[in-house]
Amino acid sequence: MKVGYIHFYGLGDNIFALEPLFALKAIFKCEVIVFGNAIMKNLLLHCDFVDFVHDIQGDIASHIDLFNSYNLDYAILTNCKRCYLYPLQASNVKTIITTTKIPSLFSMRCKTIPTHLLPKYRNMTRYEQGLSYVRKINPKLFDTKIKTICLNNAKVKTTQEQKERVKSFIANHTKTRGGRANSKLILINPFSHTATHTLPLESYIEIIAHISNMQNCIPVVATYPQIHDYFLEALSVWKNETKQEISNLIIFQNDDDILNLAALIEEMDYVISPSTGTIHLASNLGVPTIGLFSAYDTKKWGTKSKQYVILPYEKTQMNENDIQQAITQTLHILQENIKSKI
Repeated sequence: MKVGYIHFYGLGDNIFALEPLFALKAIFKCEVIVFGNAIMKNLLLHCDFVDFVHDIQGDIASHIDLFNSYNLDYAILTNCKRCYLYPLQASNVKTIITTTKIPSLFSMRCKTIPTHLLPKYRNMTRYEQGLSYVRKINPKLFDTKIKTICLNNAKVKTTQEQKERVKSFIANHTKTRGGRANSKLILINPFSHTATHTLPLESYIEIIAHISNMQNCIPVVATYPQIHDYFLEALSVWKNETKQEISNLIIFQNDDDILNLAALIEEMDYVISPSTGTIHLASNLGVPTIGLFSAYDTKKWGTKSKQYVILPYEKTQMNENDIQQAITQTLHILQENIKSKI
């Protein structure tokens, strides 16, 4: 059996697809072909539970020949937009599994999931919704087998070279800051394109400063090309305004390779972040997390650690008292975690 998985989303959403993909391979022993974007291709580069990954940049219509070459028995389409469904129906895919919408509901080739219609599906986590698509292939077999597989094995894989490069980077930087020894490495991620509930950048810098002053704690920030200079400028402004230094901060200047970020996260003791790809990557890798989330996101986009600071308002609506409470709660949770590990 050959199954295509068509998924065009950002980092966080792509990470939540890993467990459904793992279940698809483990339960149905099928050939798994993923049609996604560059982020998805990067994430799955070394994962052994998919057979082929194609970056088709959200353009199904221009890749019909590619779809037809696989003679797919099933195609799981996680976003039932007309611009995706209609060209897919022009391919030789035997059965399309997708969300219940008018175009799919009246198609003889579609098996549909009422993701947006029934409370049962609306209240599912993002990865549970993904599993519901996989279950549709054969519900009876799925229900029997899902209990026997360990979804924690659906992890992003990094290479030994990436791991060693990050270990060397950390060793070199901690050496100049008194050595790591028993120190905890705390990754603080202030960056997000999509999270409405988060803190201003200067508030994350305040968290970084507090962690810097905690015994045996080293704060780490991972930047990427689009925001590296912006972060350095904000850090400089904060230092000038507060007359404080953050002497042991490690800044990991990444390129656009998600797997370098994954290798860095694997070395961390904790990750602090809003609800965005970085924290979901940490959760996937089994690294303890503290999420600055809205109440909604704790249910839909929850982490395995289930440790949250609930932000009651969007960033633009938070006052200084709200922000200071969030900072205090974040540091308290971190300190309690560290104490429990001593």
